Amino acid sequence: MQNGFKYKISILMACYNSERYIRETLDSLVSQSLKDIQIICIDDASTDNTVNIIEVYQRKDDRISLICQPRNGGQAKARNKGLEIAEGEFITMVDSDDVLSEDSLELLYNEAEKSEDTDAVLFSLVHYYEDGHRNVPYEMRNTRREMSGRDAAFSSLSWDIHGCYAIRNDIHKKFPYDESCKLYGDDNITHIHFLHCRKVRVSDGKYYYRQHERSATHKVSVLAFDWIKAADSLRNMLRELNVDEEMLVKQENIRWGIIVDRLIYFLKNKNKFNDTEKEEIRQILRSAFADSRTKSLYPKYKYKPGYSPALGNFSLFLFQVRIYYTLRRLMKADL
Repeated sequence: MQNGFKYKISILMACYNSERYIRETLDSLVSQSLKDIQIICIDDASTDNTVNIIEVYQRKDDRISLICQPRNGGQAKARNKGLEIAEGEFITMVDSDDVLSEDSLELLYNEAEKSEDTDAVLFSLVHYYEDGHRNVPYEMRNTRREMSGRDAAFSSLSWDIHGCYAIRNDIHKKFPYDESCKLYGDDNITHIHFLHCRKVRVSDGKYYYRQHERSATHKVSVLAFDWIKAADSLRNMLRELNVDEEMLVKQENIRWGIIVDRLIYFLKNKNKFNDTEKEEIRQILRSAFADSRTKSLYPKYKYKPGYSPALGNFSLFLFQVRIYYTLRRLMKADL
């Protein structure tokens, strides 16, 4: 046992209709050079062969646990169910279509061992494309190998550092995943986790993050507007934690960028929504606009065409963004 824990690292893997990739993912986990690991698979009511595949691996490796959710509730709920039985000194998550290098967890754990006040360790994130010919490292704009928890949280708001990491068991269980929305809730808890760390370090353990169009975040759906709901939820959490004004202002500006991004997304995909969905989306956007601290916006948003709050008038804001989007589309520029 490690410091009273049964394993060095517990891995949470939420799965939903993952039969296409899950064998590759599980192969990368069971072959880790670090053997003292717990692999917790939480099936979120899959309708394909996912559970059967996991059960085959489970019969061969007693480090694998399987939890089956009775109904689909989203990644946050699934991961929180797995979190309940996590017995590792550190806890991480791996998506069911991603892959770790063979020495990834060993390098990560060794990095954590370098100082007693290290509470979280980042993987070395690599974007892995399905064509098999492109592995693109995630270039973190914050290049420090060690930072305070507050600095890590501040950098993570704008993803100057990424959100693939392992964190101490007690911190993760104190702050489980945000279940307020089906998508993007895991991003929220990343910022909260870092805020409660003494030190955050960076390891050389590679996490290969698969890039493809099948993921939930690439599908045209009303769920895409959960990004706004998640931003609102994060703002509430930061306020409750009494973080400093600099962090609140930064998050407010990121939230504003999300509102504009989702409005453009709606304009691009408007014909793919029915009338009920369109009205729901308009209400989400209208409410988010009304609840914005526009006086806190950076000049790059406050005065930029297409991003300006338009004197606090939602109709004028909507008209402005529509003109901006139309001009950009006519110019055949990427939005």
